[in-house]
Amino acid sequence: MGGSLFRTGSRRHFSSSSSSSSSSSRWKKCRRTDICRSSKPQKASPLQQPVSPETLAGIPWAPLSRDGSSSSSGALRLKHLDQVYCEGGDGVGVDVFLALFPPFSELPAAVLQALAGLECLDTRLFCLLADRLAVPEVMKDCRFFQLALALNALAAARLLHPCLLSAAGDRLETIPLDPVQANPQSVALLLNSLARFHEEEMSLRRKQQQQQQEQQQQQQQEQQQQQQEQQQQLQQEQQQQQQQVFTASDLEIIRQSIDKCLNSMLGWTRQQQQQQQQQQQQEQQEQQQQPQQQEQGSGAGHAEQQKTQQQHQQQQQQEQQQQEQQQQQQPPALLLQQLLQQTDARGCCLALAALSRLQRRGGFAAAAAAAAAAAATQVPIHLKKLTAQQTATLLHSISKFPQLAPSLSGELLVHLRPRIKHLDPPGCVSALSAFRHLRLNGDDPLSVELQKQAASQIHFADWHGLHALASAARGGDFPLLLHALQQQLQQEQQLQQEQQQQPSPALQQFRTSPRV
Repeated sequence: MGGSLFRTGSRRHFSSSSSSSSSSSRWKKCRRTDICRSSKPQKASPLQQPVSPETLAGIPWAPLSRDGSSSSSGALRLKHLDQVYCEGGDGVGVDVFLALFPPFSELPAAVLQALAGLECLDTRLFCLLADRLAVPEVMKDCRFFQLALALNALAAARLLHPCLLSAAGDRLETIPLDPVQANPQSVALLLNSLARFHEEEMSLRRKQQQQQQEQQQQQQQEQQQQQQEQQQQLQQEQQQQQQQVFTASDLEIIRQSIDKCLNSMLGWTRQQQQQQQQQQQQEQQEQQQQPQQQEQGSGAGHAEQQKTQQQHQQQQQQEQQQQEQQQQQQPPALLLQQLLQQTDARGCCLALAALSRLQRRGGFAAAAAAAAAAAATQVPIHLKKLTAQQTATLLHSISKFPQLAPSLSGELLVHLRPRIKHLDPPGCVSALSAFRHLRLNGDDPLSVELQKQAASQIHFADWHGLHALASAARGGDFPLLLHALQQQLQQEQQLQQEQQQQPSPALQQFRTSPRV
């Protein structure tokens, strides 16, 4: 009985004397084979292999380290606590969040990037983390790559944070823009986020102008709608709890901060700093050489040395004046342009799309055009790797630069021709707007194919996509697409009329049901 218990409960070699010697030797052989199997080296999983920073920069959700991965996993788990957060009030959800995940206060940049894709979280959590990142003690240790991820997260969430943008502008003035601190992909991400901030700022200014006009019209009208105004105020207060509200001073801070970031990125202020540093070094060297020359020379020789020094200083001043005049006429070749010349296909698309939007900002047209020319040098290199959507995006971006369109538009059109059938509604909109900028007529064979593809994508587009297709078709000469959109509109109107005429299913069931 004891032998059977040992045999079933533990190992076979613990059994009684009834077990034979052959069974024990067989068990030892099996044990040796198990040891040999477990001692074999296993192949490393692809998830455990190191990933380069450039690859991480191309992935919008990639964390920066183990803490970043833990923060991203924690953020994904937090989406199940949205009811607790929404019902907890103004600050309870944030306190619960920080209590559950204490490292988040130390890694605001990684956390912002991890939370960028979560729609269940409130904007106050983003603002709290942005406030933490805007602290000077935290911002001074923030690297270029981390700052690019944080700003990209806020841009993806369509949030403008004046304090963080101001701190980012100050930090970009001190970060050395070299390949060690700033790789090409992070530069493209930061340019894209700044372009989004520019668009958000302009849309906010338009909304404020419209609100001011509406307020002026309301003041001129009679004051007989007090009840409606009270209801509107209540609705506005409820919306303001979820949306950001900016004053005129906040918008001015945002504008100055974006300009500061762009100046630092495009290199104008940094080149002035480099010139000042070079001048200071030259002055220090001259001051060190003067005492030595005074000890060595005296009399007529000393006077000749002073004359030569004065002539040398005059020549340096003239050269500096000439350099300043050249810089005012033409933008300089900066390190940013060298970085943009090393981007991959995705970074090239991001950078050119961002620069095409940033050139509309006052004072940055020449610098954006110079940076776009540097990024456009990578288009022929990565042309074979471009997808249909990337080709349409690049064609749309390059069509906005008159100096780049003649040389690159032909290659992109040839590359796009066999890939038109793979375009989705946003890709069709980009290609149509590019055709409009390039002034391609609707009778062109390539334009006809594009219109047919856009017409086939009408059923897969949402309301915003249909609106974009309609505006692109009206802006250019695209009769086939306009005819298809009109037919779709007529069909929708007929369906609405039929639904209004037909009785509801409940009424039909009531009519057909037997009466008691």
